[in-house]
Amino acid sequence: MADVSTVSVLLQVKDQMSAGLKNAEGRLNKLGGAVQKHRQGIRNAGLAIGGALTGFAALAIKNASDLNESMNAVNVVFGEGSKVIQDFGKNSATAVGLSQAKFNQLAASTGALLNRTGKPLAEVAGMTTDLATRAADLASVYNTEVDEAMSAINQALRGETEAIRRFGGEVSEAALQQFLMSQGINKSSKELTAQEKRLYRVQLIMSDTAGVAGDFAKTSGDVANQMRIAKEQFADTSAKLGMALLPAMSNILNIINKVMTATAKWVADNPKLASAIMKTIAVVGPLAIGIGILATSVFALNLAFSPIGLILVAVAAAVVGLIAIFVKWDDMSVKLKVT
Repeated sequence: MADVSTVSVLLQVKDQMSAGLKNAEGRLNKLGGAVQKHRQGIRNAGLAIGGALTGFAALAIKNASDLNESMNAVNVVFGEGSKVIQDFGKNSATAVGLSQAKFNQLAASTGALLNRTGKPLAEVAGMTTDLATRAADLASVYNTEVDEAMSAINQALRGETEAIRRFGGEVSEAALQQFLMSQGINKSSKELTAQEKRLYRVQLIMSDTAGVAGDFAKTSGDVANQMRIAKEQFADTSAKLGMALLPAMSNILNIINKVMTATAKWVADNPKLASAIMKTIAVVGPLAIGIGILATSVFALNLAFSPIGLILVAVAAAVVGLIAIFVKWDDMSVKLKVT
């Protein structure tokens, strides 16, 4: 038999364990209450994260599609000189404050005005990048958007005088004639072909705006240009991420198009039955849609606000973050080495 002292010790241990368990139970209850209290906040956060991820994915796909379209335009307009534009576009966000897609689109417009002047296409591409650089300088000095300045330059190449005047340029017939004389060209501007005029207007624009040359690069550290660069780099990064989503989106759209084509053919082959079905849908449809939306909403909310849903959202956010780090790893690693 255990002596009295042993029993006393055991009773003390039991009491201490009971007190510890009650304390732990109390803490768990408080934690559960706090979770319940903030349940709506957690739900709202889940919705916000899910919405943000969905919105970003849609934006990424759009930017990727725009980039593909712009690269195709560059290839068509510049032909053998397209590599000059493509290489410049890789760093256009930091060089001229334009995303690659936006730069490509503007460059294609400029190139279309100059690619029939008789100059080699690589030289035309070089003139285009020079004009884009000058547009960035003009935007920096006059506190406007780079694409707006580039648009003014393109209008000036066509002989439209108003837009470029805002930036200190003048391409009227009289101004062009005066420029020809200053360059020792004894020729009337009226004798020039439309293509020759465009080439001389390039020189005239560069001459008139020489005073702002290099301003974008010199002030790239200023807040305005830093914000411009950051916005365009975001567009470039999202486009790169969107490239990974384009094949899947293309497959989905392909399936949808096939279904729509097959549906249209069936309706054409069975007009009476199709009409009867549509009348039925018109009556039953609103009710079915309401029930469907309710059921879908309940399911989505249960999933989104369940532990599994929250984990999926967190994992998705982590994946997006890791992809972003991977895309920008080269730049990040260089900065880390410097610091």
